[in-house]
Amino acid sequence: MTGPDLLDHLDRAAAAGDGSVHLLRTGESVRWSALWTEALGCAAWIERALPGVATIAGLLEPTRECLVALLGTWLSGRTFASLPGPGRGMGADEYRGQIRALVALAEAGVMVAPVEVGEPGGDIRTLGYEDFGRARAASGTGGGRLVQFTSGSTDRPRGVVLDMAQIGAHVAAVNRRLEAGPADVYFSWLPLSHDMGLIGMGLNAFASLDPALGGTRGVWLSEPVRFMRAPLTWLRLASDVGGSITAVPTFALSLAARRLAVAPPGLDLSSVRSLIVGAETVDATTLQRFAAVAGPHGFRETALCPAYGLAEATLAVSIVPPATPWSTHAGDHDGPVALGPPIEGTDVRIRATPDGRDQIEIRGASVAHTFLGRPARHSDDGWLQTGDLGFLHDGSLYFTGRSGDRLVVRGQNIDADGLQRRLGALDGVRTGCCAVLAEGDGGYTVVIEAAGARGDGEMSRLCGTVADAAARWSGVSPDRVCVLGRGQLPKTPSGKLQRHRLRDRLADHSIVPLAEASGLRARLPTTD
Repeated sequence: MTGPDLLDHLDRAAAAGDGSVHLLRTGESVRWSALWTEALGCAAWIERALPGVATIAGLLEPTRECLVALLGTWLSGRTFASLPGPGRGMGADEYRGQIRALVALAEAGVMVAPVEVGEPGGDIRTLGYEDFGRARAASGTGGGRLVQFTSGSTDRPRGVVLDMAQIGAHVAAVNRRLEAGPADVYFSWLPLSHDMGLIGMGLNAFASLDPALGGTRGVWLSEPVRFMRAPLTWLRLASDVGGSITAVPTFALSLAARRLAVAPPGLDLSSVRSLIVGAETVDATTLQRFAAVAGPHGFRETALCPAYGLAEATLAVSIVPPATPWSTHAGDHDGPVALGPPIEGTDVRIRATPDGRDQIEIRGASVAHTFLGRPARHSDDGWLQTGDLGFLHDGSLYFTGRSGDRLVVRGQNIDADGLQRRLGALDGVRTGCCAVLAEGDGGYTVVIEAAGARGDGEMSRLCGTVADAAARWSGVSPDRVCVLGRGQLPKTPSGKLQRHRLRDRLADHSIVPLAEASGLRARLPTTD
């Protein structure tokens, strides 16, 4: 027997009438029951105005109009395809081309977006959120679906199709794992155009207003631009509103830690009891550094909840429960961080790939079955093959890398993800701004962004420092080191590196390095 779907939980939350949504972009606070009533009216408008449209694509932002359009689409029984915002380093023409491709992939009949986004071109019918759903009347059939696109960090994005039952199973399992209750307040700056923002801090939060899933007090939604300009705004929000549940990618926790280390007293982080860390490899150093600088502000280290997830699983697969100390495997500081037991309704197993590596496979109530573009891989007995590597120990899942991140250079395996993290922490390299790319002849290239302005001599020395460190840590010298200017390394809107875009842009010279060193493989030592 299946449980309530997402719309059931959201309807119960509206009936309870107690929770509110606070939107910092517009300064508006609205009761969930009022949003739900507007969404029912929007559904009726869609049924009248867009009778032949099965899928609506949209770029979501933290505004009342966006939320009403999303919910109204589902209540009308249609599919909403959530479009990504522009990735870091992506020009206007490239972004419009990406949007056209994704709208075509989703077979969307209409695109809805903020006016400032503009027309993507082609034959796409575009509506502004201001005009979407006018002349509303209360109605709604329910049963819609969501298409969320994978991040595109290692390959072209794939459309993951989720129904309301799958999302309903996910929001219920996550809120139970987090032990959400009436005193809790969700708060977030994550983009609603990304699964961690939309599912993790949006739909999970809205569903938690249902008394059956905790009956929380509400959710405060900020936006990425505020965080990137001033990372402490995220923590000040927690201090001001008593925020207790939030989530961030690993790079953002590191960025916040650097700002918090020099912050004056005055923050009160004692209300935060669940800070989920995921989306990228979670490393012990980042967790320890944040706990050390946040502790004087009342933050408890046991609030750190490392997690593992992917769009194909709706979002979360495993989470360390709140109040449970995070740990590493066998107490090794440099070892992988435990990412908690699987959430309720999700099964995890580890199976060897044909080349002998240990791959994470999943199945469960919130795991997708339908995909657009490239199909997902399944084992013969129906388990989803994630392409991620890891292991299970004492009931907890550990992530050790992505299969596409393993390079074979001169017969030696290199963990590209691990090497990127270590090189990205070097002096002179912008934190987290390092990519390791495979070369066709069996070698590899390191691409970094420099921290601060540097002369030609300093750039040359930085190339040498990075090359020496790469050879020392991997045992194999790189073929080339490239230094890019600030903001040139392509990333997803959530901050993940996009290697395929970087490789394409280096190849067509749309990115020109400020400095580079080549022919390094023959020059550098390959061992300590």
